[in-house]
Amino acid sequence: MKRRDFLLSASAVSALAACGGAQGSLNYQIPQPRAGEGLIVLYRPQSSLAAVLQMPITVDGTSIGSLANGSVLTRGVAPGQYLVQTTAPSVDGVSNVSVSVGAGETVFIRGETALGWPTGRAKLVSVQASQARTEIGRM
Repeated sequence: MKRRDFLLSASAVSALAACGGAQGSLNYQIPQPRAGEGLIVLYRPQSSLAAVLQMPITVDGTSIGSLANGSVLTRGVAPGQYLVQTTAPSVDGVSNVSVSVGAGETVFIRGETALGWPTGRAKLVSVQASQARTEIGRM
C-alpha cells in the first residue's frame, strides 16, 4: 500500500511539473500601440527564486495589476514620461523605473526578484526591445 501511495504521489508531482512546463510556453504576442499612444510592456521570466512573490505594479501611482512569475502586463499610455513602481514586503521593498514613451513606441521593463529579508526583493529594470522580445519569446 505504501509503495502504491508513493507511486501516486510521484505521478502527481510529475504531472504538476509538466503543467509548470506548459505555463513556461506563453507564446505571448506583444500588441502594437494604439494610434497616438505608446505601450509599456512589463514581463517577469519564470524563475524558482521568489516564485510566489507577486509584484504589484503602478504607473504614476495608478495600479495596473500584479506581475506574477512568468507573466506579462501591458499598458497603453499617452506619449510622455512615466514612473513605474513595484513594492515587496522586504527591507529594500520599492523599485522604480522612469521611462519616456513616444507615440507608436513600445518600452520594455523586466521584473526581477532577489533574495531579501523577510521575503524576496522585487526589482524593475528597463530592457532593450530586442532582448525583451527574446526573453518573452522563451516564456
